[in-house]
Amino acid sequence: RYNEARLLYSDPLFAQPSNELPTRRTVHIAMDLFQPAGAPIFAPLDGAVHSYGNNASYQDYGPTIILQHVIPRREAGEPAIMANDASGDLVFYTLYGHLSLEALEGLYPGKIIQTGEQFATMGDFPVNGDWPPHLHFQIITDMLGMSCGFPGVATPSERAVWLSLCPDPNLILQIPDRLFPQAQRAKQELLASRKERLGPNLSISYSEPLHIVRARKQFLYDIAGYRYLDVVNNVCHVGHCHPHVVRAAQRQMAVLNTNTRYVYDQLTDYAERLAATLPDPLSVCFFVNSGSEANDLALRLARAYTGRRDTICLDVAYHGNLTSLIDISPYKFDGPGGKGAPPTTHVALMPDPYRGKYTGTGRETGVAYANHVQQLITTLQGQGTEVAAFIAESVLGCGGQIVLPDGYLAAAYDHVHAAGGLCIADEVQVGFGRVGSHFWGFATQG
Repeated sequence: RYNEARLLYSDPLFAQPSNELPTRRTVHIAMDLFQPAGAPIFAPLDGAVHSYGNNASYQDYGPTIILQHVIPRREAGEPAIMANDASGDLVFYTLYGHLSLEALEGLYPGKIIQTGEQFATMGDFPVNGDWPPHLHFQIITDMLGMSCGFPGVATPSERAVWLSLCPDPNLILQIPDRLFPQAQRAKQELLASRKERLGPNLSISYSEPLHIVRARKQFLYDIAGYRYLDVVNNVCHVGHCHPHVVRAAQRQMAVLNTNTRYVYDQLTDYAERLAATLPDPLSVCFFVNSGSEANDLALRLARAYTGRRDTICLDVAYHGNLTSLIDISPYKFDGPGGKGAPPTTHVALMPDPYRGKYTGTGRETGVAYANHVQQLITTLQGQGTEVAAFIAESVLGCGGQIVLPDGYLAAAYDHVHAAGGLCIADEVQVGFGRVGSHFWGFATQG
């Protein structure tokens, strides 16, 4: 389509240096018409050959012809509409790319081509730039001193300029609107609908929100074809749209997608394989639908087992958006709109080895921070209260992506276990191999 951003222009030919980061030409300023190789191409208007040649680079036009067209000035007394030369005539050009080599034979500048005359045929790959056979058809109002290498793809930042130089080819082709796919909704329209239909708890990143349309591997792509290195997403830990993951999901969805009330191989197999990644005595899986559900269930299990309610968490921690989890998430209850910690929540010092009270990544630092957990336990016991649970992320997220000092979790867990409490490792963001060296983040602590 015309004015369509595309990600398929992968060759360095489409990279454009800039004073900031290199950008790529992604916006198609022509229209592609697909037919088998060898299909005839007829002139839509009277014209003359302006230039021709073989743009032989990979993903370039291949054999290319540009025709010049002149619409004579209007009768005397009538204004010259869109006149762009001294005589008042309207002069413009049409570009035909991805042709056959035979199409260039017998051409010369100024050769007259009449309306309806076959003057070229569609090329095949690799001659046509190594594309599937099609015609690249483009209208050009000003050649800017160039010839058959005139750009057919623009950078998003220069989109308006190139669209003004290369108007919609459908002015000539006249393809009915009903044959085109529905246009993508503009970002401002989506933002307005989002504000009306979605709750304000779903915040948007960046002062200029990104309109993301697809992703692949480690990159996100916006509607203009700009590529962003995704260092924020914590879900796709083997990359976006990994083909193995996609195929596995497609295969399973085509066979069975149900709940846990029935007996089927995949559920049991998955539980067995998952349990095999855990150290003894952990051996039972509870399947839930979200990280919030997982942490809420872990908290309920700890409180049910111990018969207690008091919970120790880390400062600036976030464990989910259920009420029970906001109550143990300082990031929420001490943040905007928060109401502070409930009486059963006790906040331990965040073990930050860089900005915290104790610095360094060694075991001495980890033990020093873990002693603050013991101090909270001792204080509770002095008040006649015992701890039910200690919860901590194995790598701290909202605290600043902090890797814990050596030995912290082991020492903190020992203190809690000695007091009869249970320990909860929040692995929502770092489990399932995300830390690289171990399947579970807590295993990095020994």
